[in-house]
Amino acid sequence: MGSLIGVGFPKITGNKQGNFYRFWLAIALLCAGAIAPYRILAQTTPAGTQIENRATGTFEDPSNPGVTIPVESNTVVLTVAEIAGITVQPDGARKDGEGPIEPGDRLFFRFSITNVGNDPTRFRIPNSATVSGAGTVSGNLEISTDGGNTWTEISGSELITGSIPIGGNLLVRVPVTVNGSATEGDEIRVQLGNTPNSAQNVERTPNGTDVFTVDNPEGAVPTEATGDPFNGTREASAFQTITVASTPLALPVILKTHGTPVEIGDPANPADDVITYQLALDVRSRIPAGASGFVPGNLAPNTSFPIAVDGAVAPRILVSDAIPQGTALVPDSWQAPAGWQVVFTADNPEVLNANLATWTTDPGAIGGAANATRIGFIFDGILNAGTTTAGFQFQLVTSGLTGPGTIANVAQVFGGTEGNPGPLLFDESGDQNPNNFNDDGTAPPTDDTGNPIVTPGLSNPGRDGQDEDNNNGGSGPGGEANVVVISGGAGGILNGPPGSPGAIGPTDSNDDFHNKVVATPPNLGPNEPFTPDPVAFTNSLSNASGADVTIAPIAPQERNSLPNGTRVTVTFDQQTAIYTYDRAAGFRTDDPPVTIPGTTTEADYSVTIALPTAVKNRGYGVPIAAFDDRDDDGFFDESEPGNVKIDRVYTGFIEILKESRILKGSGPDVLDGQEQFSQDTKTPGPGNLIEYRLSYNNISEAGGPGNVTLTAENLVISEDGTTYDPIENPGGNNWALDTDDADGDNDPTTGIDTSHVLGSPVDSRGGTINFFGGRPPTARSGPQSGTTTASDVSKYEVRVRGPLGPGETGTFTFQRRVN
Repeated sequence: MGSLIGVGFPKITGNKQGNFYRFWLAIALLCAGAIAPYRILAQTTPAGTQIENRATGTFEDPSNPGVTIPVESNTVVLTVAEIAGITVQPDGARKDGEGPIEPGDRLFFRFSITNVGNDPTRFRIPNSATVSGAGTVSGNLEISTDGGNTWTEISGSELITGSIPIGGNLLVRVPVTVNGSATEGDEIRVQLGNTPNSAQNVERTPNGTDVFTVDNPEGAVPTEATGDPFNGTREASAFQTITVASTPLALPVILKTHGTPVEIGDPANPADDVITYQLALDVRSRIPAGASGFVPGNLAPNTSFPIAVDGAVAPRILVSDAIPQGTALVPDSWQAPAGWQVVFTADNPEVLNANLATWTTDPGAIGGAANATRIGFIFDGILNAGTTTAGFQFQLVTSGLTGPGTIANVAQVFGGTEGNPGPLLFDESGDQNPNNFNDDGTAPPTDDTGNPIVTPGLSNPGRDGQDEDNNNGGSGPGGEANVVVISGGAGGILNGPPGSPGAIGPTDSNDDFHNKVVATPPNLGPNEPFTPDPVAFTNSLSNASGADVTIAPIAPQERNSLPNGTRVTVTFDQQTAIYTYDRAAGFRTDDPPVTIPGTTTEADYSVTIALPTAVKNRGYGVPIAAFDDRDDDGFFDESEPGNVKIDRVYTGFIEILKESRILKGSGPDVLDGQEQFSQDTKTPGPGNLIEYRLSYNNISEAGGPGNVTLTAENLVISEDGTTYDPIENPGGNNWALDTDDADGDNDPTTGIDTSHVLGSPVDSRGGTINFFGGRPPTARSGPQSGTTTASDVSKYEVRVRGPLGPGETGTFTFQRRVN
């Protein structure tokens, strides 16, 4: 049978003309060292047979117990192929010993080789590399499969590795001896592999120094796809250079993030918010782009700049964070990684830098945590290049704020290089570069002693820049400020979800929210409209302003996100106002606005949203303003004190996306593009494997404390391959049926078009997977593979583990072989 090139065929519902061939297919399974041959009777499924799949499911919303919400995926038609892939990346050069690189030294140039294909593969590693400049290969190349802990020499001219899983990698190192005649500034360049311009994952052009993929033998590993990779043999290469007299230099990078501020007291008071900070310390294994003259070193205590702790002055690695003005350290809020000690200082940070301060392990020695001007973490060991230390944490309370404002600070790290005790190493948080170098790899200014210019660590975002996204993504010299916005009360008026008027949303106190879900009719198309039932919300108001507070909806920033004619009803006590939405004019009403007297400091009011039309799996948010209506027009103006929260209706919040791809298996080569997961129609031939990927996702908004979010519990997803019926359900699933009747027995349950691939079902969240056979598939079968619905798996049922919170996702994948 030739390659199939169509992209969309009609479903075959009865006998069709043409010749059909029946054949016996013998399969040998290699499992745990034993070969278990078996034979199955199979038919050749004709080209053009559509194999359709749509998943269905149910879940529950804990805020509405006892109500089961249905959910279903899109429909996909068929699925994917074996693709080989390889990258070679430099992993730094190491010296065999300490000190600068000198003539006669032995160096190790390391490279990381990664399987970037979608099938396990082996690699061919040559026992040679291309070395130019002031060095010579001095021994066999070596490989490591445990991250560099142990190394094995390559014997002979090459090594064909064992199977490397998808995404797996190994290390190769090239031993090089610096020539005896080398002089300072001479360069040594080492290249592993042979591709133009160090190209990655390209079609191989044979050369003796190539590094390339070698497909596993059939059955070598349980997940090995049958047949050759669609894209053939791939190769890659990389190079790296160092300079003679290069000195080991540790490259520490301190990283900092903050959590959402937590309101612990009066929501109108900005002076009682608690901020949690997390720090991590990277010791990089690669010199930044543009830098030269160094090799990555291990981070060690600096013997030239000891740290004073509890009266003892000794070399230490120090991580420090200055306490910003307006905040205080929360007692007992700190955590440290194993082997690290938390320390405190009350020294004036404007007078003494952190590495010159006097530190104590007992906050009581400085009168308590509230008196700390810095918190620190010390370590007296060695941190190897390429390691990350996480788990530093502390909390600050905004006890010194008198109104809304920002809290900005940076973390710092101090240390030295193992084997190169002279220079002080210093870095500030907010970006991804060590402070040893500027963004372009050049050296930053130093003081008269050649050491970096240390700053007090007192952040000034206007001067130093800002880590805008709280992800250490800043750029520029020095450290970029980590900034937290504290909103405080909006003129003493706070408006939020029930019981949480001071809640903080994704960005501030004006986008906190209350989410609810409404039922949707079954069998809706992706953009098929329907009219949801009205949804009622309860909101809470806190008013310390003394002014009367008006409650009214306002147009969302994206005006087209709400349909014209949306009705919003606001009710408090005996007052009711009904608003109608127009995308051009916003919300309008003929009713007097609802007003809560200024003498009422705490109150609950209700909002009901009636959408005239909607589509499934979408959120429709209505901002609700509580404000001092100083111009008495009934509408919220930005100049008026007030606070906004969002009431949001979801028309379902669990989305299931169905995709497929085709694996070659024992069938024909896969057509270009069909090896990638997508919703597109695909055309596999007999022997190809169809891999279905079902991605389930809680699409609802996530938020901090006080917001009302949506969580799915008891999510159960069903994949039933027998629901197709030409009259009753022509859009049903048919992947476990014989829809073309090629065997001529007029029985859709025998000679089925696809069969279960043993061992293929996987749920990423570790959910329980149940198997059923038959039609209808009501009998538990366990995993089995055959050519009838009774002997095969005709239904998969996944019970997702645990609740699925906002933004959380998971995938369920399984494979079917085309018969």
